[in-house]
Amino acid sequence: MKRLFLFPILSLLLSIPAFANTCPDEAFLGIESGDMTEKKARLLGFDNPYGSYVSRVIPHTAAEQAGLQAFDYIYRIDDKELSRNEDLVDILENYQPGDEVSVHFIRKGTKETVKVALGKYPLDWEEMDTEEGQAFLGVFETDRPEDAPSTGVAVEIIDDSAADAMGLQDGDIIQSINGYPMLDWEDITIAV
Repeated sequence: MKRLFLFPILSLLLSIPAFANTCPDEAFLGIESGDMTEKKARLLGFDNPYGSYVSRVIPHTAAEQAGLQAFDYIYRIDDKELSRNEDLVDILENYQPGDEVSVHFIRKGTKETVKVALGKYPLDWEEMDTEEGQAFLGVFETDRPEDAPSTGVAVEIIDDSAADAMGLQDGDIIQSINGYPMLDWEDITIAV
């Protein structure tokens, strides 16, 4: 049985190298994002599987000021479509801090566009991580029963956790949180 525990610190540790090698004079949007499989993109109704699926908006950044949110799916910057050969980082390398760009994204099935004045990379990672008190649901991923729905994440519950208090039980399938579909474990970690 595969068991993955949800520890917010893991997300932080995995993100540090992405920022440690950056130049402070490069344009910075202020998100953490992940790649998406073609299957997941298809299930979510995205035409372009090469976009950036926002997993976190970093506080006090251009992305936060523009109202971007976790689960937004960025597929284009200005007229530059994200692709297999040119991802979000590649496209942003063409801009300078202070440049205003149009970020095209999908939120809950609706295409939206927002103007964003790009920022600068902070000199210190500590400046970026000002969130306190990470939430903990109290679930871990488990094997999906053969008769389970085709979407959702099978979970086991940690005793005396928020999930236990809500009445979730071992083997339950979490299919959505706050209206966002839960297709894999990453979605659970983003939502929590």
